Amino acid sequence: MKRRGFTLIEFIIYIGLATFFIVASLNFVWMIIGDEIKQERLSEVNDGGVFILKKITYHVQRADEVDTQTVFDTHPGKLVLNTTGGQITLDTYQKSIALGSAVVAITKLRMIEGLNPAVDLTSDKVDAKNFTVNNFSASGVTTIRINLTLESVNPTGGATYEAENSWTTSATIRKK
Repeated sequence: MKRRGFTLIEFIIYIGLATFFIVASLNFVWMIIGDEIKQERLSEVNDGGVFILKKITYHVQRADEVDTQTVFDTHPGKLVLNTTGGQITLDTYQKSIALGSAVVAITKLRMIEGLNPAVDLTSDKVDAKNFTVNNFSASGVTTIRINLTLESVNPTGGATYEAENSWTTSATIRKK
């Protein structure tokens, strides 16, 4: 007479193997999700920084002069440019944002063109950790250097949400 079915030991082995493969698969999926979140945060920081520096360089190169209201060599800095179309101001301000049950204060970078309302240059997912303007002008040539550090907002301190980058660039006023 031939037996049908599994013995108890075979059944336990099959359940153990199935559990192992399910746990391994879930860990793999969780790792992929974590990497996707990390890459999203890195992109947010890097894309934001590149956009901001291009915008600042564009406006500096087309400005007539750097205004005396500009705050040099300190964080937070303030850059005020005089143009034929009016003033352009780049500065920072504090904003409280809600992330889940936590309220977090972040520093945002903004731009004000003339009498128009301020436009945020950083998203609510990014904190401007450093915005410093340095005066490198010499011999009648107006050159400024910008130091910018952006960091992903990370109220939990988890490694998945960590992202930070720093940039330094300079721009010279071309108009005369």
